[in-house]
Amino acid sequence: NIRLTYFNYRGRAEVIRYVLAVGGVQYEDIRVDLEGKPTRDPVTVPQGSERRLPFNQFPTLEIDGEVFCQTKSICRYLATLFDLHGETAKDRLYSEMVVECVDDLVNDVIKMRRTKNKEQRLFGELINTTAPRAISSFDNFIKNKPHDGPYLLGKRITWADMYFAAFLVNVGGYMETFMGGGFGIEKYPRIVNLITAVENQPAIADWIQRRPVT
Repeated sequence: NIRLTYFNYRGRAEVIRYVLAVGGVQYEDIRVDLEGKPTRDPVTVPQGSERRLPFNQFPTLEIDGEVFCQTKSICRYLATLFDLHGETAKDRLYSEMVVECVDDLVNDVIKMRRTKNKEQRLFGELINTTAPRAISSFDNFIKNKPHDGPYLLGKRITWADMYFAAFLVNVGGYMETFMGGGFGIEKYPRIVNLITAVENQPAIADWIQRRPVT
């Protein structure tokens, strides 16, 4: 019995949905409003779940009554179950350093979002310096990766590929909608190709086609 609980948008839960899709696992995709109440039927929040938030954080993954949080921790756990880490310890190191670098960029965007009045100097640094530098670094990393194939580790998809694709697309879309400028990944074919490979993975493609519009 698995329940994934998050707000009614992609955010930090979408990569977990990708991993669960690839793992072929049936689960309850519970979506709540900012007060923790159900946003749509027939989805319901289990009785008392609002009091069972480890560290008061979403998303949460409930497994047979035990509740866990933190997106990357959940993904690593699921990746272990579904063999989505890579074949060696070095593979794991190689791919997960990309995850951490994506997180650095995501956290810069979140910091900007939470800045009162979107201070112009910080906004300019993010749009004109921080984001382009990070995206260029990702592009160079993909260019020089030692593995042939569409994914970070070649022909083998990992949760790191899913993390990369989900966050660059979703956070980039947020920036375009609310900040007037995105990551400009369309200028980087290697990045586009990696994201496309992830989104074309059959289970993920099926999920993208039927997921709620948010």
